[in-house]
Amino acid sequence: MIIIAYKPGQLANRLFLFAKFLAYGQEHNLLIINPSFDDYAHYFSKTKNQFVPASQGFSGSASRKWIKLFFTICFYTGRILHRLKINLNFISVTYLDWSQHYNLDQDNKLSRKGLHFIQGWEFLAIKLLTTHKATIHQFFQPEINLKNTIDNFFRSIGQSKDLVGVHIRQGDYKFFEQGKFFYEVEDYLSIMKSLKEKNPEISFLICTNNKSISSQDFGTLNVTFAPGHELIDLYLLAKCNYIMGPPSTYSLWASFYGNVPLYQIEDKKRAISLNDFKLVY
Repeated sequence: MIIIAYKPGQLANRLFLFAKFLAYGQEHNLLIINPSFDDYAHYFSKTKNQFVPASQGFSGSASRKWIKLFFTICFYTGRILHRLKINLNFISVTYLDWSQHYNLDQDNKLSRKGLHFIQGWEFLAIKLLTTHKATIHQFFQPEINLKNTIDNFFRSIGQSKDLVGVHIRQGDYKFFEQGKFFYEVEDYLSIMKSLKEKNPEISFLICTNNKSISSQDFGTLNVTFAPGHELIDLYLLAKCNYIMGPPSTYSLWASFYGNVPLYQIEDKKRAISLNDFKLVY
């Protein structure tokens, strides 16, 4: 049994961490328990109906207060095990700091019998994510009300051969990595125009955490703004034909979940074409 007792940031980070261990659990026939998913369990049909988020079992209405309490207990248990350097056959902790990596694709240590606490972020699982993608996709389906909202909004946009989801992440990105991937609206607009010049019928879905941005910022481009809900916007991106945005697990999850080609903006001055969009997994 593996217990994820660590919160590596927000929604997409926690989705990826959960997904990697779901795949690992599927590969090795292990139960994965994830109380660190407390903030987002209610978004998904599977975890919404679990007493605590897990790869299977634990049926019952999720109480966020209970899950948070359970997470706190697991978190400090993991820290104590790490500090005391306790790693026994029947109980262990795998702890990573932000500079450490652990390749689940090449691991079988965590598959041995016992209780294993996980604390860290940089768990690699490219092969596992690819192999068990269908299981992950099924597990992380939005609960029915959110799913209907996503589907209805997407239908309201209308059919488009080339719909590009644009993730404009500002806010916290002004400080993340010293603002390395913080781009102004004009920077996104320039890239969008370069796509429009090569593909006249192209349209754009804007997902952003900056509420001051409006359609007027994009001139004559055909743009639609997503509702601004973290889960709805994420899964709307996953329905687009292409996705672009700064390096972020948010757009990366949308690409992975929806099997959508992604372009991560690292050079804001580069003119691009649809050929620059690639599948990541």
